[in-house]
Amino acid sequence: TKLLDSVDVADLPQLLAFVDKDAAWNVRPGLRQMLVSRWAETDLQGALTYVQSISNKIEREAAMGSFVMGWASKDAQAAADWIKKLPPGHLRSQLISQVSSALAAKDPQAALDLAADGGRNNRWGAATYGVFSSWATKNPAEAAAKAAELPPGQQRSQAFQAIAATWVARDPQAALAWANDLPTGPDKRNAINAVVSGWMQQDATSAVAYVQTLPAGAERNKMLQSAVGMVAYQDPNAAAQLA
Repeated sequence: TKLLDSVDVADLPQLLAFVDKDAAWNVRPGLRQMLVSRWAETDLQGALTYVQSISNKIEREAAMGSFVMGWASKDAQAAADWIKKLPPGHLRSQLISQVSSALAAKDPQAALDLAADGGRNNRWGAATYGVFSSWATKNPAEAAAKAAELPPGQQRSQAFQAIAATWVARDPQAALAWANDLPTGPDKRNAINAVVSGWMQQDATSAVAYVQTLPAGAERNKMLQSAVGMVAYQDPNAAAQLA
């Protein structure tokens, strides 16, 4: 990254011409993505003109993703506004999914609006997960309150799981209290599972102690089976006692 930052923007077209012509096929995509992203940070029109000139559709769309992410690193809202003007389709949905996560770091509500603008397609859940993961990193309680306002369905389920996975990394007890307070149903069960799974990676012994307080049943047994493997990695003797 430091080497890339040291490259003069004026040299990027020549470097990309070299990559397109002489770079090995297996390293070309990665090099192109890094260079396009760097170019978009300082010269939007130049970078966009280059991307649009790529004849291969798959490679062009991949480069377009790098272009908007480079732009979003400097001005996520402007990149989002540009994407909204694209015609509906696979590329627009892909770019919305990518940029919504970047935008969430600065303006979670705008990121959520952008994700919703993408429509309920196969990238809808991924975009929502990314938005609420970033939001929960910034303010988990606020993210949780917003997620609770969403209608039942894929978006809310993805939001709750993203919050659980993110919140548990900073405060397992607070994340567990929130998950347990959710209305009874699949969303609550999935959120608790996500919290316990994340907790096991940090402190398997404490997570197992919690799981053992749950009512007997298939869900508890499944969590304990998972716990044995995790505890075995951290403390083989303790795992033997659980098995």
